[in-house]
Amino acid sequence: MTEVKLATRPYGLPIRVLLPALLTLLLPGPPCAAEEREAAALAFFEQRIRPLLIERCHKCHGASKQRSKLRLDSLHAALRGGESGPAIVPGSPEKSRLIHAIQYREKLKMPPKKKLSDREIADLVSWVKMGAPWTGAEAGNPASEEGKKEPSRGADNFWAFQPLKRTKPPAVRNQAWSHSAIDQFILGALDEKGIEPSPPAPPEKLIRRIYFDLTGLPPSPREVREFLADSSAENYEKIVDRLLSSPRYGERWGRHWLDIARYADSNGLDENIAYIQAWRYRDWVIDSFNRDKPYDEFLREQIAGDLVGAAPPGDDYESKVATGFLSIGPKMLAEDDGRKMELDIIDEQVDTVGRVFMGLTLGCARCHDHKFDPISIRDYYSMASIFKSTKTMENFKVVAVWHEYELPTGAQVELQKVVEAKQREIDSRRKVAEAEVEKALKNTLAPYLKGAWELLRFPPLVPDKPGEAVAAKLPAAELPGRGILVEMEKFQRKERDLVIDTTGYGKGIGVLLSRENAAAEFDLDIPSQGIYQLDVRHAAAESRPVIVTVNGDRKIPGVAGAVTGTWYPDTQKWFPAATVRLSQGLNVLRFERFGGPIPHLDKFFLSKVEATTRPGSPAAASNPPAVFEMEAAVKTSGDLVIQRDGNGKNIGIITSRGDASAEFELDTPESGYRILRIRHAAKESRPVRIFLNGKLATSACQQVTGGWEPDHQRWFTQGILFLPAGKNRLRIEKKDGTLPHLDKFSIQRIEPGGAPAKGQALYRDAAEIARSLGLRAELIRAWKTIISGNPALAEKLDGAARAGLAWEDLGKHLGEKLLAETTARSGDALNAAFPGKKRDALFSMAARKEIEGLEKVREDAKKKISGKLKVMGVREGKAEDLKVHLRGNYLTLGEQVKKGFPGVLTAFSKPEIKSASGRLELVRWLSDPKHPLTGRVMANRVWRWHFGRGIVKSPDNFGRLGSLPSNQGLLDWLAARLIDDGWSIKRLHREILTSSTYRMSSAFNPVAARVDPANTLRWRWSRRRLEAEAIRDSLLELGGQLDLKMGGQLLGVKDRAYVTGTASKQNTYDAPRRSIYLPVLRSAVYDVLQSFDFPDPSVINGDRSTTTIPSQALVLMNSSLMGQAAKGLAQRILDSGTADDLALVRGIYGSILGRPPSGSEESRWITALSTLEDRYSKAGEKEARRSAWRSFARVLLSSNEFIYVE
Repeated sequence: MTEVKLATRPYGLPIRVLLPALLTLLLPGPPCAAEEREAAALAFFEQRIRPLLIERCHKCHGASKQRSKLRLDSLHAALRGGESGPAIVPGSPEKSRLIHAIQYREKLKMPPKKKLSDREIADLVSWVKMGAPWTGAEAGNPASEEGKKEPSRGADNFWAFQPLKRTKPPAVRNQAWSHSAIDQFILGALDEKGIEPSPPAPPEKLIRRIYFDLTGLPPSPREVREFLADSSAENYEKIVDRLLSSPRYGERWGRHWLDIARYADSNGLDENIAYIQAWRYRDWVIDSFNRDKPYDEFLREQIAGDLVGAAPPGDDYESKVATGFLSIGPKMLAEDDGRKMELDIIDEQVDTVGRVFMGLTLGCARCHDHKFDPISIRDYYSMASIFKSTKTMENFKVVAVWHEYELPTGAQVELQKVVEAKQREIDSRRKVAEAEVEKALKNTLAPYLKGAWELLRFPPLVPDKPGEAVAAKLPAAELPGRGILVEMEKFQRKERDLVIDTTGYGKGIGVLLSRENAAAEFDLDIPSQGIYQLDVRHAAAESRPVIVTVNGDRKIPGVAGAVTGTWYPDTQKWFPAATVRLSQGLNVLRFERFGGPIPHLDKFFLSKVEATTRPGSPAAASNPPAVFEMEAAVKTSGDLVIQRDGNGKNIGIITSRGDASAEFELDTPESGYRILRIRHAAKESRPVRIFLNGKLATSACQQVTGGWEPDHQRWFTQGILFLPAGKNRLRIEKKDGTLPHLDKFSIQRIEPGGAPAKGQALYRDAAEIARSLGLRAELIRAWKTIISGNPALAEKLDGAARAGLAWEDLGKHLGEKLLAETTARSGDALNAAFPGKKRDALFSMAARKEIEGLEKVREDAKKKISGKLKVMGVREGKAEDLKVHLRGNYLTLGEQVKKGFPGVLTAFSKPEIKSASGRLELVRWLSDPKHPLTGRVMANRVWRWHFGRGIVKSPDNFGRLGSLPSNQGLLDWLAARLIDDGWSIKRLHREILTSSTYRMSSAFNPVAARVDPANTLRWRWSRRRLEAEAIRDSLLELGGQLDLKMGGQLLGVKDRAYVTGTASKQNTYDAPRRSIYLPVLRSAVYDVLQSFDFPDPSVINGDRSTTTIPSQALVLMNSSLMGQAAKGLAQRILDSGTADDLALVRGIYGSILGRPPSGSEESRWITALSTLEDRYSKAGEKEARRSAWRSFARVLLSSNEFIYVE
């Protein structure tokens, strides 16, 4: 049992206790992966530096020309320099003349015509700082390299491009040790070197190893005890299965995949804008690992999820989310050159797909044939054509916008079905209702034709709504003398929340406003009867139309609905509202709004519409109306009353207590049309019927005047009658109630289209005709249009009017054929008057209620659907094949290529590309079991993530610049097993985890170490430090703070918000969720994770490095994360109910290290804790005991034994 060593006795205050202890405990970890860093540096040179030198430098400093005797086509030449001396000093950009020149810091400025971009300068500085890595023969002296032949770049002599070899495991001597084919391959290699494998790991170390390996979290003391009680192979395998079934498995292994998927929540580089939807891809990865999604399917969905599978629209969320793999890479969104931006994004996608799934650095062939691998520049642009034909971006402007899908959730899909079902019901019910309306219209055809005929033959003098405001054209000072000007705040009555404002919004003018529904009434003394134009002055930043009611009868909607810009006085404007007919004397205007506050109303203005006599019209004085007093009826019936006092004072009226009629005799000297006008008063509508010579002529007196008294008496036009010459009898009849208060009626001769101006001013508009007849004004106007286009129908209606035909007789008068033709036009009239949903106003009350109920259900469902999910992903674009870009320059084009795959890998399969982009064929080719790289690369990744080093040590590079496999037979067996097991990752886990190879201890063997010091052959378990996420998550878990909620986004900003440093400012990293759910901001990665080698999210990293640096100790000593973990753990242990300090020491050891303390550790810590408590107490610490135990927990949590796994 390994003891935790302390350099000094743990006495004194916390920093004096912890610092020496931690410096001792944080033992150096494994050596830095120098080879991996070198490979990354060479890849950086190939991808960033070589193309830049070729494009911007070789023209003047290359093989054909050397200005100032400087060449930049080899490292040797750059080091030698030109006339001014060496161009670069590796490792020291500040001493490099080349860097000075490109930064324009001195007199010499290169390139002389156009300065390099900031990114290009930064790349060159980084390259020199790295030590100026250079690949290929050009790294040496060009002269000394001449004549050397480049090694064959074909596939025939390199292992990675050969088909999988399904080699049988070798025979081994120690059959008892071998539990699987994995063990046979490992033991066979060890036997060849004469090395014995290490013994099995102790149970307490193995259980800790398997938990961290599969879940990234430590086992609980109870789980450790249970395994120690039964460490049999059977129980071990049950634990493996249980952990593989845990949701924590997907979080752990999903994070491994995100390393190579270069996952981040922002684009990085220049703008660093939030990928606020990227988390959906992350959660998809976690879920895919938990569900053991077959790797071939996992691969296909990430590249072409929008094309594979058969999910119906609305159910394809997962497949669309998966394509986020291609979209979440780093992007220079503010690149001025849009074409370059596009090609850089394509290059990043080509390189990512090559390295992630095939372990090939395809990006190195963008500017020239690959220097090491058999990948030509034609191969590169064949692959690039696939992604050129894929839509990743909406545009390439500054700042560019990436493509996002808008998709419904599963619940939204179900709600959409409800919406569609209800819409079908609504459509069906509306059709029935429309049929009912059309049938009703046919039944009321006669009155509509009568009203439309009147509107056609006797058009009103003015339109329903004027075209411009009269008040806007007059100087403000003249308004009171040119009409009736009323200040809105001078109302007679108000209702609800009406406010007069004379300061802010009404400063200098006074306005009416409200916070909710409100109304204001104005009593107007009109000097003369006539038609007036109503103008209203208001201000509004949003539309708030009001309804104006005239004398309690006519309602004018949509008044003051215009938007003027603001609510303030300087945007007050005049607008025309309507033309209204007003009587002499008292008239009432009511302004009212329902459904919200009113606009800011300042004034209204009434100007009389003056009638002008038409040329040739007889003077009005030659055609006066004949006026008849109602009480002078020649015949009455029913309960009729003549009243000359009270409501009839000074005028005399007739009314009734029930049904009644009054008949009048008219002596007409000549036949012709007459306009009928009736003066009456009514507080409520009491329509009557008018009979002429015993035939029903029209309805009348629908209007409400506001009261029953004499001063509420008003004249109203009630229709056009044709009176034959001689005696005529006119009867006013009420059969369903009491009469209004009738004072007088008049008839006046008129002629269609040629009436005197005074008469025309009294003609009714469509709204007045409609009210009189109980019809719809919109339909009257529609029928007027139909009649005007049908001369035969118009002539027949003229004849009917002259004959005084009753409505019921109109059909017979038209004749069967014309009646049928006219009736057939009912649908046209409806469509013209009530298009679309406007027709609902004609539906019966029952139909409207039923439809409204269905619409409410539909709208409630729609509200729940609103805010569809946005998903980063790609889709098919315009199919396009690229030309080779010589030296990577899109302005210098070479031969045309077609979409395709690297020729070296097409021997087993070369599918014909038929889809627009070719991604569908690409994923089928990649997931083909015969592909030599796909299975190998993934099997190697799984091995690396289990053991800390792959069989191929460079998991992202299987090419010549990468490492050779340490055991190719084992690698091919693992790849074949992965494929044969249906590409199941979990089955591959079980094969590896149940092997003796995995369960070996880390015991040192000096003989084996001399033969294989790097443990390449796997003769023992290599001690590994936990990754940054596992350290943080374990601290939260042990401190009792870890929130195991899965999924979702913690970055609380809007999509495309600028986010550099945002997460830290918002304390997003303080969330106690698992580290995989913390935001990953490029250029602003969480510092705690960075300290423990969190990978650069802008690049693929399948092989995290492990460094040991002082800042790691400082994080463990001083971070609030560690402080809270130590405090929480100490508190939990102390509150466990045990007073025995020895038991508590053992409890903390078990929680943190998964083992009991040794005897000497027990005694030392008991003594130390007692002393610490005493020192804390003397220092004035209120909770000295808890502080002492917190310090104890911090020391163990900072120890190598905790952060390393054996």
